[in-house]
Amino acid sequence: MKEKDKKIKKKRLFSFKYILQDFVRITAGLGGLLFFRPKHYYENEKAKKHFKGGGLMIANHSTFVDPMYIMLGVWYRRFRFVTATEIFDKGFKHFIFKYFFRCLPIDREKMSTAFIKNIVSEMKIGELICLFPEGHVKRTENEELAEFKPGMVLMACMADKPIIPIYIDKRKHTFSRLRVAIGEPIYIDKKAFIQNQIHYMETKTKEIYEKELELKHLVENRGNKK
Repeated sequence: MKEKDKKIKKKRLFSFKYILQDFVRITAGLGGLLFFRPKHYYENEKAKKHFKGGGLMIANHSTFVDPMYIMLGVWYRRFRFVTATEIFDKGFKHFIFKYFFRCLPIDREKMSTAFIKNIVSEMKIGELICLFPEGHVKRTENEELAEFKPGMVLMACMADKPIIPIYIDKRKHTFSRLRVAIGEPIYIDKKAFIQNQIHYMETKTKEIYEKELELKHLVENRGNKK
C-alpha cells in the first residue's frame, strides 16, 4: 500500500465523524451480537471475503430495524444509510439518524441530481452506502420482494464501485438467530452502460433482483435443513 493511501486510511479510521457511530457499535453492538447471534450464508467463496473500499450495499426491507440487522450482520464495516426524508426529521430524531447512523436523506418521490452526486462522491472516498432498492418496508408477512428501483445501477456506474447484495431473513420470534445471506460484489460494465443506458439499467436491475431472490432461497433452504 502506498504511503499516501496509508495516511488516508489512518485518517479515516480515527476520524471524528465516526465517533458516535463507533460508540453505538461498541456499546450496543457487542450486546446485539450476543443476543442476535448472526448466522451468515454465503453465495460462494468470493462472497466470504471482507469487502473493502467504497461500494453500494443493497438489501430487502422487511422491518424498520433492518439497518441495525445489517450493522450486526456485516460487523466489520461502517455504513452510511439512505433514509427517507419523512423519517429523517428534526430534533432528537434528526440528531440520531444523522450522527449516530450517519444517514443520508432521500426524497422517495424525486431523486435529485444533487443527491446522486453526493452518494457517488461518498463511495469514491471509500464509504459503504446501504440502501433498500424496494423503496419501502414490506407491508405484509406474505408480500414478495417489490421491484427494485434502477437508480442504484446509475450511482454504482458513476462511482465505478460494485453493488453488494445481501438478504435479511425475517426473524420468527424474539430469540431467533439473525440470518443473513451475502452475495459476491456485482460490478457495472461502464462500456455497456454508455452504449445503451436505459436498457442496461433495466437489465442489470433485474439481474440484481434475481440475485436477491437467490439469496432469499439460500438462507431459507440451508436454515430449514437444521
